[in-house]
Amino acid sequence: MGPIYQLAKPERLLEDHIYFYTHFKSFVPEDECIYLMPSTDIKLSFNFADCGFIRDIREKDIEPVKTPVHVTLGLQTKRNYDLILKKNTLYDSLVVFFKPHGFYDIFNIPPANLTDHYFSIEGKVGKELAELADKLSKLSLLCDQAALLNNYFIKKIEQIQIRKSAITFASQSILSSAKTLNLKKLASDCNLSPRHFERVFKEFVGISAMKLQSINRFETCLKLKERIPQKKWTNIAFEAGYTDQMHLVREFKKLSSLTPSSIHWKSGIDGMHWHFLRKLVDVNNNV
Repeated sequence: MGPIYQLAKPERLLEDHIYFYTHFKSFVPEDECIYLMPSTDIKLSFNFADCGFIRDIREKDIEPVKTPVHVTLGLQTKRNYDLILKKNTLYDSLVVFFKPHGFYDIFNIPPANLTDHYFSIEGKVGKELAELADKLSKLSLLCDQAALLNNYFIKKIEQIQIRKSAITFASQSILSSAKTLNLKKLASDCNLSPRHFERVFKEFVGISAMKLQSINRFETCLKLKERIPQKKWTNIAFEAGYTDQMHLVREFKKLSSLTPSSIHWKSGIDGMHWHFLRKLVDVNNNV
């Protein structure tokens, strides 16, 4: 069977917390390696068929391990893991893409506990999500699964009486800007001192505001290159807010261990699913 990719947006009440829901189903005829690149989302994945294998690229001597059946992948500040899909295997996954603050808004779990790691949902959120996963597995259509998720998340927000905070505003401001923002001014806009702003931002989002800006610039570069492949990296560096091309090269190597010219090629060839999800982000943001 050919791969199935589907996208559903959350209800309006959840748009400040969740990017989108995706459904991926495919029989993989050959081994595939998907790079889990730096990203500004937290992923909650429900797996209804076989599971892939996670390779921690920071641990060269450790063999890839099978992922939990249902897993949370925290915000990634650099390429830490590769996902290995084995040949002649059926994969069927429903993935929720939370905004950086969104997972905390709904589950009240500090993002710093998740950053650069992955966990079984039973271990982090407990029996409640395992029961939700069971209900989702009995639904065959993404629209029905999305409706169930919408109802569940809205009830969670109502239960904990989430209010939009200053840090939500700051996080949204960073994500909606391709340029580098003045963080002292942003802290002032939130009525916080710079020091207090950084402490609360990291507690709420899981990483510092500066690190989130760095990853957002990285993603902006990939979007620009994918949209206009012939665009020179020098121009992309300027548009994304880097001081010059060397600044861009240093950041790319720091975040992904790859150079700008190779990362685009590898993403499209070896990481076809990541490449697809990058385009889903563009659709979601209407850019």
